[in-house]
Amino acid sequence: MSKRIAEPDYNYSLETLHKEDVADKIFFETDVLILKCMEGNAKIQIVSEEHQFETGTNFLLLDGVMLKILSCSNDFTMNVLRFSPNFFNEIYAVLDSNFINVIVQNAPDLYGKEKMKMSDSFFEQLCSLNSLKGHAFRDKMAMNITQNYLYEIYEQTCGYTDNESVPASDSKDYLLDKFFDLCTEYHTVHRNIDFYTEKLNITGRYLFKLCKERMQMTPKESINYFVIGTAKRMLLSDDLNNQQIADNLNFPDQSTFGQFFKRNVGMSPSEFRKKYK
Repeated sequence: MSKRIAEPDYNYSLETLHKEDVADKIFFETDVLILKCMEGNAKIQIVSEEHQFETGTNFLLLDGVMLKILSCSNDFTMNVLRFSPNFFNEIYAVLDSNFINVIVQNAPDLYGKEKMKMSDSFFEQLCSLNSLKGHAFRDKMAMNITQNYLYEIYEQTCGYTDNESVPASDSKDYLLDKFFDLCTEYHTVHRNIDFYTEKLNITGRYLFKLCKERMQMTPKESINYFVIGTAKRMLLSDDLNNQQIADNLNFPDQSTFGQFFKRNVGMSPSEFRKKYK
C-alpha cells in the first residue's frame, strides 16, 4: 500500500453544527464539504441561487463555491464532512470536466428525499468510517465511498441540467461564476480587484454591485475569503513558518501577512496555529 494514502493531509473530518454556529454564516472553502440536515430546516444560498435545506437531505459543496445560511429553524442541526484539498485532488484526477460541471449544480431540494436514499447511505458510511481512526485502510476506503457518492450525485443531477442553457457570457450568473473561478486560480497571486475586472472585461463598480446584489459581499471580501481559507490550511496542514506562508500568498513580508490575517480572523497566525493545530 502506498504510504501517502495514510498521511494526515489526505484525511477528512466530521463536525456537527447547530443554529448558533451557522446563523448568517458564509461557507467559502478551499476544502470540499458534504452537508446533511439532521434536524430542522434552513433557507440557504448557493452562489446566487436560493434553496431549501430540509431534514434528511444532503448536498455537495465543492471548493470555491460559496454557501450562505440565510435563515434556519431554532432546532436546525447539520453534520458536515470536510475533505482536505489533497484528499479531493486524488478524486478529481479520475473525473473529467463535464462530470464536475454537472455535480457542481447539485442542491438539497433538487430531487426529493426519495431519490437521495443512495447518496444518504454513502454519507452515513463516511460518518461511520470517520470514527475508525486506527483503521489501516480508512482513508482509502473513504476515497472509494466518496467517489461512489459523487457518481450518485451525478446520476441524480444530470437529469436536471442536460436541458439547461449555458448562461450568456455577459449574464450575471456567468460573470459571478467566472469571478469565483478566477479567485480560485489567482488569489494566491492577485488581491487587487483591477486584475479581476480586467479579466472579466467589466468595471469595478459593476463587479461591486454584482457581488453585493448576489452574495451580500464586496469583491474584496470575496477575494479575502479565498486567501484566508488557503492561509488557514497552510497554518494547520503544512510545515511552513509564517514568513514562508506570507511568501506563498504574495505578501511583501511576514508583518503585512500577520496584520491581514488578524484583521480578517480576529487573531494572529501564530495564535490560530496554536489554538487549532
